[in-house]
Amino acid sequence: MKNNKFLGITVITLVIGLLMISCNIEPPNEEVLGAPSNITITVTQRTMVVTWDAVPNASGYEIITDSENCGSGKRKINTRDITAIVYNTANTPPEGADTMNTLKSDGTQANGSVLILAKNKIQITLMPQMMGDQNVPMATAVTAKVKSLGQTVSETTYTDSNYSETVRKVLSGGGM
Repeated sequence: MKNNKFLGITVITLVIGLLMISCNIEPPNEEVLGAPSNITITVTQRTMVVTWDAVPNASGYEIITDSENCGSGKRKINTRDITAIVYNTANTPPEGADTMNTLKSDGTQANGSVLILAKNKIQITLMPQMMGDQNVPMATAVTAKVKSLGQTVSETTYTDSNYSETVRKVLSGGGM
């Protein structure tokens, strides 16, 4: 009987001790990254370049681009994982072929090919007009939005940001 009382008191003491220890554990530091800013789209002939300001502690970026009246600019790009796929916002989840650095038989960038030029700079080769100048893109406008991707650094977890505002650039293309 004495052993059962002693065992019961010991178990209760251990449970109380464990509860007190678990209450004193501090949660990990967590910080939401800011969305990238200063998104810029430049288009020279058929080459679309998107740049943005780097965000401290981001491990990479996810970029969603779109092109109006042409599918070659519809892309979802991840600079951390070095991936790029055809992206149509109507598809849930997004599905598409890999478009990272795709080349034509002559070694030039294929229509819709994506290159990651820097941590905060990507390039897409847009499709040319069907009729007319082959150096002019078919798209009449292009858009881009970017979000920062998180990571854990030391004892702080940085979580993904929301997407930036969508930036739109009107083009003089659209010749079909």
